[in-house]
Parts: sequence; C-alpha cells; structure tokens
Amino acid sequence: MCIVILLTLKESSKYQLIKERGLTEEKESTSFKKDVKAIFQTENRKPYTAMLIMIAIYGGGTALYMGLFEKYISDSGALSQSQITLIFLLTVFAVIIAYVSNGILADRIGRKPLLYIWSILLPISVITWIIGAQQPNPFFIVLVGYAITHISYWGLLGIFRLTTLEMFPTEKRGSGLGFLRMCASIGSTIGLLLSSIFILFIGLGSTFMIFAIALFALLPLNYLYIKETKDVDLTALK
Repeated sequence: MCIVILLTLKESSKYQLIKERGLTEEKESTSFKKDVKAIFQTENRKPYTAMLIMIAIYGGGTALYMGLFEKYISDSGALSQSQITLIFLLTVFAVIIAYVSNGILADRIGRKPLLYIWSILLPISVITWIIGAQQPNPFFIVLVGYAITHISYWGLLGIFRLTTLEMFPTEKRGSGLGFLRMCASIGSTIGLLLSSIFILFIGLGSTFMIFAIALFALLPLNYLYIKETKDVDLTALK
C-alpha cells in the first residue's frame, strides 16, 4: 500500500495551494484544542454536532452484537459450527455489496436518503436474526439477517464519513473526521459498559434487541439536522 500511495496518489490541489502559501507551518503550530475549536466554528457546526451524536449512538448500539453475534448464535444451539462459519464466509460478500452500494447510490440518490435506508435496515436486520435464531430452521433467516446487518453497518459508516468530509473546507477535513471517529469510539465504549449491565439482568438476546431498537434514534436526527451534501461545492465551504 505504501508503494502504491507513493507512486500514484497526489495531494489535493486545495491543500497544495495552502502549502504554497505557507499556511502549513501555521497549521502545524496550532494545538489540538484549537483544531477542535475550529471545526465547531464552521457553517456546518449544527449538522456536524448532530453527526457526532449519531455516530456515538451508532457505535454504542452496534459494538455489542458485532462482537458477540457468534456467541449468541452458538448458545442458541440452533446452528452447527460449520453453518456459523459458512455465514461468516458469505458475509464477506455483504461487505463488498455495502461499499459498492454506497459508491453507486450516494451520487445518484444522495447521502441523506442512504442515511435513512441504512438506519432503518440495520436495527431491522438485527431483530431478524435475533428472532430467526430461535426458529426450527434458522440458517437462511440468520444468514440473510446477518448479511443485511453487515451491509447496513458498513454502509452507514461509509456515509457518516463521506458526509462529514463534505461538511468542511480542506484544512479542517482531517480534524473533523478524526473527531468523528473519536466520538464513535466513545460511543462504543459506553455501549459495551452499559450492555454488560443489561446482560447480567436480562440476557444477551434481549440486550441485543434493546440496543438495536435504540438505533432508530438516528432517523429523527437525520431528518432534523443533517444537510444533503451531494451537490455541495467543496471549494466554497467555510
């Protein structure tokens, strides 16, 4: 990857212009605190703040079942280990579908509609394989449900990143994306801590269900605060 990057990738023209103007040294001298403060002084600070809340909910709501899916399915006893392995193998193709879908649909229907689509499919797919694992012949239900979970999980993460990048001018884009990722990690940590308490009292399956339903909170946040960035002129952002 390093060799490919060195031989093929170029710096963006906007950042190259900043370097030529000598602003790079000024940027390097600023502190992390100033960088964070700067990203909340842009014209898109409100939708960006909403995006931070959304990705924290996303991180907290998904960390549990993305990590403990196999344990839940194994404990249910409805599927053999070979069937579970096959599900994981086929899910690899679901991840590819997620990235291809984002690449095709994001420029056709926009970023905001995809946020709706993935935010709806993610909790529904989780609930599908939770319930499906308790059925007499669960393989197909669990396979389809878990595949859609991965498609929507990676699809949603990709749209979070893409939309965030399109909210900021070039010199603030890295800081904005980095802070977004930090909020996702904080959400994941809080989600795992809370889920461990829930599991003690209500069990793994019920905890999955609660955390999946919590993901529907992304829908009103998207409706109220997120701006469509599909046709935004990135050079005009301030």
